[in-house]
Amino acid sequence: MFGGPAWSRVTEPDGTPGEWYLHLFTPEQPDLNWRDPAVGDDFERVLRFWLDRGVDGFRIDVAAGLFKHPELPDSDDPYADERARDSVNQLAWNQPEVHGVWRRWRSVCDEYAARDGKDRLLVGEVSVPTAREHAEYVRADELHQAFFFDLLSAPWDADAFRSTIDEAIRDIAGTGSTVTWVLNNHDQVRTVTRYAGEPGVEGSGLGAARARAAALLMLALPGAA
Repeated sequence: MFGGPAWSRVTEPDGTPGEWYLHLFTPEQPDLNWRDPAVGDDFERVLRFWLDRGVDGFRIDVAAGLFKHPELPDSDDPYADERARDSVNQLAWNQPEVHGVWRRWRSVCDEYAARDGKDRLLVGEVSVPTAREHAEYVRADELHQAFFFDLLSAPWDADAFRSTIDEAIRDIAGTGSTVTWVLNNHDQVRTVTRYAGEPGVEGSGLGAARARAAALLMLALPGAA
């Protein structure tokens, strides 16, 4: 995602080369093998540790990226994620097995809610190709909410906005969840710059005016901002 290889090799204490490990982000962020049941068991202990201390829920980073293609094949376009600044590699993201994780986490949160009547929220950062795939993450037994990024990536165009909003309300709100609209985040260029138009007009105020209008639109939509 940040450039460079997705595989790094451990150096053993005696200086000899050791095992290889996968990291879709920096080498300091090794990916866990979610196909090993011990990983899911360990995370359930983590959840319960914090729930026992009274947290209201969890914000889950890269919620579509836990499982990889089971055979870990090389991608035909290994730099696609880096170019797009987004999770577009179909071998690395949005694998069907990930939904079992969120069902397990939801059952844990529901267990605590049933015990004391206080809901615990699961909200995921979910970047997937379509609103219909996004909706699968917020089914009644999975995440309560998930960030919907399609407005963030839409051009400054009324038809594009309308299409994005209609699809989200049809597919996501149809699950019973709220659409969680996103116009900005720390991974992408901000609205004022995105909407400024042609290079050289950034100082004209056009980008700021459009960004204010887009914010008003988002805040008028059903769901969460």
